[in-house]
Amino acid sequence: MKENIKQGPPTTSRLHSHGTFRQLAAWLPRHLLRAMLPIAAAGLISVPAAQAALTYSGNLSPVDPATWTSGTRVYIGYTADGSLALDNGSTLVTSYGYLGNNAGVNGIATITGAGSSWTGSGNRFIGYNGNGALYISNGGTISNATGFVGYNATSTSFAYVDGAGSKWTNSSNVEVALKGTGTLSITNGGAVTSNYAYIGEQAGSKGYAYVDGPGSSWTNGSTFYVGWSGTGRLAISNGGNVANTGASTFYIGLSTGSNGSAAVNGLGSQLSSAGQLVIGSGTSGKGALSISSGGAVTASALSLNSLSRLTVDVGNGSSLAIGGGTGTLTNNGAIRLVAGAGAANGTFTPISTGAWSGSGTVETLGGTWDAANHTVTVSSAAAGAAGSVLTADLSTTQRFLFTDGASGRSVGAAFQATTSPSSLTLTASATSSSELTALQSLLGTGQAVLSAWDFTTEGYTAGNPVYLSLFAGSGQNLSNLNIWHYDGSAWSKFDASDLAYDNTYASFTATGLSGYALSGTAPVPIPAAAWLLGSGLIGLVGARRKFFA
Repeated sequence: MKENIKQGPPTTSRLHSHGTFRQLAAWLPRHLLRAMLPIAAAGLISVPAAQAALTYSGNLSPVDPATWTSGTRVYIGYTADGSLALDNGSTLVTSYGYLGNNAGVNGIATITGAGSSWTGSGNRFIGYNGNGALYISNGGTISNATGFVGYNATSTSFAYVDGAGSKWTNSSNVEVALKGTGTLSITNGGAVTSNYAYIGEQAGSKGYAYVDGPGSSWTNGSTFYVGWSGTGRLAISNGGNVANTGASTFYIGLSTGSNGSAAVNGLGSQLSSAGQLVIGSGTSGKGALSISSGGAVTASALSLNSLSRLTVDVGNGSSLAIGGGTGTLTNNGAIRLVAGAGAANGTFTPISTGAWSGSGTVETLGGTWDAANHTVTVSSAAAGAAGSVLTADLSTTQRFLFTDGASGRSVGAAFQATTSPSSLTLTASATSSSELTALQSLLGTGQAVLSAWDFTTEGYTAGNPVYLSLFAGSGQNLSNLNIWHYDGSAWSKFDASDLAYDNTYASFTATGLSGYALSGTAPVPIPAAAWLLGSGLIGLVGARRKFFA
């Protein structure tokens, strides 16, 4: 293997002792990580030492970055795997840049540390036909025209912007999954800016974006598309912020075949659009927006089409403000207002707007809806021990809460109110040890079953929505939580599109009552050495974020 190095040669031991690759591995999709492990083993992922400025290995074109200029079109991983790393304030200026150019090729770039930068007027392709991984951390910066993550259908690629001062500046667009599969993660105060934004652009594409943590932001100047014609997922959590600052529209589900969804979860998490917010465009786009656990959304106007849904949790501080409270809400789809186990009792106005119009529905789980005043009154809960039989009149009580004395864990269920007396009987029992063992066998390294329950009921009709809240405990991250369904014989991953986490419960909507469980990060820390074991590392990433299910 030929290794090209400036200012201090990297060694294999650096890869095993430096935190950067371990952090990167924790976020990478499993299929890309599998491809990268042989590169790491061969020493091609060279993490620079403190004194190093620029390190590169494998296949680059032109082969020596010392020859690159602002007019050079560069390839990191052209016909074979390649990597590039900048740190210690080193800078690089090029024209177009490609990571993972040819199909089956992996290209990796890391820009780490204050003053370290890769700039230029051309586009950046994080995975063109091959797979790309871009890692910006600890104050590193990149600036370019358009940034693509997962350009062609053969590409599965990833960009990670982590830490205060870390920035990816795009003077034109950010396009996460033009035709392929792409993921953008903005965490721990990292920042991305763009003029136009796309997540899941063309048919067949799969785009995922995460903005997590205080100070983490994505600022877009014009139209924002979550699911243009493909699948787009946007998750904002733990104080992250996405702002569409221009007067243009923020779309969640634009065209025929699109499937767009956005989740805003946690106190301080915010999605704001200076223009209107469209959930499902026209008659063909399909979109979903969930606001939970103190998240906030603002827009000048809001509309839903017949294929789309808006979910807002109540009694947890979540809010939707349209036009500063005087804008127009047009609902031709479904608005669902939910009160989980952690919701406070009382009367709330979760949506602040002026005129309401449209032929859509409003349904409330865990309380009653006042259509005249647009308020929700959250009911108290019928409470009992796990395994007990609770009966309530849904015209007066819409919430149930069961607590397991042995573990201290609890589970809540919230139903729709009825206009006349209607009795519903519910039992929730802790899942048997054999069922738990079967589920645990499906989880990856570092993952554990946090809560699992079996339900039996009388007076409930399958197909009707019920909002379930499974105890999760504190310290979990929404992106690492997964819901599982037990049909009486086997467990399967449950698509909880409105999953919320309030630092105590993980809540979601189901349309049937049988067995449900919650998995998340195991409470015992994983030894550092486990990050470097191929099978364990792949297993950990295999239990990655629910949007990859």
